[in-house]
Amino acid sequence: MSKGNNSSGLFLWILLQFLGSIASNSEDVMHPSDPVYTYARIAEIEQQCSSYLSSAVELNLDSNGALDLKKELSFSNGDWEQEPGGAPLMPFHNKDLPIYTPLKLVSFELEDVSPVRQLRNAVSVEGCLTIGIYIDLPWEFKSGFNSDFTERPGMSALVVEFKGVYLETEETGGQRVMCLLGNSTLPSWRGVNDDLLYLPNDYGSVSDGQPRVLPDDRILLLLRYPKTFNLTSRAINGEMTSLNDRESLRYFDRVFINSQLSDYSRYRFSEGILSEACDVNLCQDDWIKDGSIALSGAEFCKVIRANSDTGFVVKPNYKYDSAISPVHPRKFLGPSDLGNNIGDANQSYDDIELIFQTLYCENEIEEARSGVTKVSATLRAMPTQSNRYLAITMTGLSGRTLSAEGLWNSSSGKLCMVGCLRVDNSGLQDCDFRVSLYFPRYFSITQRSIITGSITATGDRNESLIPLHFSFTERPSLLVLLDWYCDCCRYNYSKFDLAKELWDRNQPLEIMSFIKQSIFTYPMLKDSGDLFAQLSILSEDLHFDAFAVPKPFNDDLRSLLYVQADVLSLGPLCSCPQYCNSTSKDKRADEAELFDSRFLNVSIHLTFSKPPLLFMEVSYKGVSRLFMEGLYDTLLGEMYLIGCREVMSGSTLTERGLDCLIESKIKYSSETARWLETPKIELTIASRRKGDDPLHFGPISLQTVLIASRPHEQEFAFRVGSEGALRILILAVEIAIILSQLRYMSKNAGVAAHISLAMLKIQAVGYCVPLISSTAILFKSNESKSYVNFRKGFARNEQLILVLEYFGKLLVLTALMLILKLAKNVIQSRKASPLHDDARSKYPPNDRRVSFATLAIHISGFLILFVLPRTLLGLRIEWTKRLRDYNHLMQTFFLLPQILANFMWQNHVEPVRKVYYLGFTLLGLLTSNYERFRDPFNLEGNRPSSNVASAFGGAAFSVIIIVMAAVVRVRRCVNFYWKK
Repeated sequence: MSKGNNSSGLFLWILLQFLGSIASNSEDVMHPSDPVYTYARIAEIEQQCSSYLSSAVELNLDSNGALDLKKELSFSNGDWEQEPGGAPLMPFHNKDLPIYTPLKLVSFELEDVSPVRQLRNAVSVEGCLTIGIYIDLPWEFKSGFNSDFTERPGMSALVVEFKGVYLETEETGGQRVMCLLGNSTLPSWRGVNDDLLYLPNDYGSVSDGQPRVLPDDRILLLLRYPKTFNLTSRAINGEMTSLNDRESLRYFDRVFINSQLSDYSRYRFSEGILSEACDVNLCQDDWIKDGSIALSGAEFCKVIRANSDTGFVVKPNYKYDSAISPVHPRKFLGPSDLGNNIGDANQSYDDIELIFQTLYCENEIEEARSGVTKVSATLRAMPTQSNRYLAITMTGLSGRTLSAEGLWNSSSGKLCMVGCLRVDNSGLQDCDFRVSLYFPRYFSITQRSIITGSITATGDRNESLIPLHFSFTERPSLLVLLDWYCDCCRYNYSKFDLAKELWDRNQPLEIMSFIKQSIFTYPMLKDSGDLFAQLSILSEDLHFDAFAVPKPFNDDLRSLLYVQADVLSLGPLCSCPQYCNSTSKDKRADEAELFDSRFLNVSIHLTFSKPPLLFMEVSYKGVSRLFMEGLYDTLLGEMYLIGCREVMSGSTLTERGLDCLIESKIKYSSETARWLETPKIELTIASRRKGDDPLHFGPISLQTVLIASRPHEQEFAFRVGSEGALRILILAVEIAIILSQLRYMSKNAGVAAHISLAMLKIQAVGYCVPLISSTAILFKSNESKSYVNFRKGFARNEQLILVLEYFGKLLVLTALMLILKLAKNVIQSRKASPLHDDARSKYPPNDRRVSFATLAIHISGFLILFVLPRTLLGLRIEWTKRLRDYNHLMQTFFLLPQILANFMWQNHVEPVRKVYYLGFTLLGLLTSNYERFRDPFNLEGNRPSSNVASAFGGAAFSVIIIVMAAVVRVRRCVNFYWKK
């Protein structure tokens, strides 16, 4: 080949290389997010991991195996602890967030498995570890953080990038090991050096209160995984250590990590342990006498999975009361962490919940209600004040967890499991715990749980660990959502006789009871319709969620409670309509007898809690939840109940750990009088125990502020209609009285000049106000705006409301025109010549002195009735509200100027008819006291502040009017006889 050809070939080769590099760079630009993994520290890794590489077996790994490794070796929200030594890994500040218990969580994501084998018995890997202390929800891995170390109130998190090797050994039955070297920036509080980097706070400036961070690439992480995933071989154990000297600013004490294998690993059941679980005589508890629901394996696993985020309430077994048992309940699931504190002064059983996690079932597709299903789960105890949404994602196997495996027997409806505790390098240990679980078939006053179980210890531990009981109790109103339970819902009544005795002791005189039954009606069964449909409607009427205040009323908001009463069963009705409809033919009693019966069996859940958005202590903590059962008197609208509450005392006469010596009465408002008073409920609770009994508590008397009942729409429509009709009737009577006065003036021309214009002005203003504003006509309402606006949205009521409102304003306008006509006649009469030949009556009367006297009386009345009492009591005066209230009172007694005029002018005529005095006085008293009589509490829960003053003022003005009218009449009679 010639020299020219060689040159041409070389140029072509260079051109191709150049174009190839451009294409390569273009591809890199098009995919900038693709991670690039480098393994440059292989020599250093081989040195630090030499002891583990020497014991590694030959590794056979293909591309599919590498993909499986990335899934199986990653874990999230495991536990970590640090050995004490004075060099903490990170700071944590929880000063302003005292609600939740901080959780120490660690997550690891295996990001890459190298396809290039650099070592014969290992493969290079890269991963990212996120370790932190959280109260807030954690951010996922490195992508959620601005730097390698992040700190803010309620969260401290460190992200470490690791490179290392993956290998397998034959130790302890076979292990998979990762030995990794990390690179990050660590927080440090000790000293200042030139190579320290300052950690900015959330606002981007350097804060002296923040720790300083410094780079560190001498972090060693060792993670061990079992090859077989079963009950005793499921734990992931790890250690993260610093390779720096102890004196270094980068040094931290050793960190221990533990988690468990995920769903990507196949779980294998152990036949020996399964047989052991079923050989032990489990579930031999008094609770089982209620019977159990036989679910198939598929149904059982579905129910447990659906309740995996549900916190089971943990209680000590009532047979082993701490006050009388020689064994002090010091331990729960183990000697470490959370379990060590249960029973201490600072930790009670009420502070602990139990959740089921990582549930595995085998043969769960079997639908038959016979046979067995293999079940494995992790039971985790957590503080009730922890972040639930965070805690349910935890995977650690510390002393607060119990790994269990056993069998669900569909025939008997029982789950029997063996539980193992404590994690070390050899796997789970201490498999001498027994777990039982079942679904009770019947509800009763002492059994309100839909899931219940127990944890017991065997062997030597049985003497040192107290058996525990856990259960899940759902609100009756939510049972309808549990399809699996509704078909089995039944209730066993047992306290009817005691409730009947309570009813007998509280009955009024027969004549009073007869009058009450004749006038008032209360929620009851209707005479027609399907029995269970009527029972369901009645149970809705008896249910209530409402704020309640003590009786007598207390203005202190700290006494405000939120009360919830859920009807669990009513007669043959259980909370689930599906059950009632499907079994009504064989479970239904004589319908006619039930419809005619005065008494109905009833059971309810009664719960007291602090009001939403108000962080206050519950006043009656000892009776925060009651299970109640008794009878409902449909004629008097009263429930007489026997109640039970959970207790932790060694007092006698308890039933299954419940104090059932509690009596209660619930009184509902009448349906016939609900337009006169706000629907409310009166509640009394009392203990039947003696005063020296530790379970005794003082009597509780409450009244709800407002209850939301099913027929509220109809009640509101009736209330609006009745009040509108009442306003129209009163206005019609007032118009008739004014017309009568006009006729009287036309027949007696000399009386018009002696009518007070001040009286007519006040009366005219009273008619003008509702025409030019949204003020209610005639009488004001104490109802809250939210209550009124909520019910004004009902479409079928809007037309009625508008018609009544417009017709009422039309009558107000008519009355105003008549009052103006009265005033016009008075003015014209005064412009005429003197009325009498008597020198004292030479000129027409003048209203100046009458107006000044009226003004003085009203100012004095306002100060005496509204200002002085609140000033003496040290209360704040709301001037706008007080003036508005007094204006309403002044309008009610607009006749005062006329009475003063009669007294001052010494009239020898009767300018205003008696019907004008008596009619408007009686109507004024009716309108001013109607709302007070109809609704003693406004709907926001506070007694109207002006009620007492207004009532006193109304009575005072009534006395003044009567006395002054009598004085004028007596004086007129004396003058008449004196002249004779």
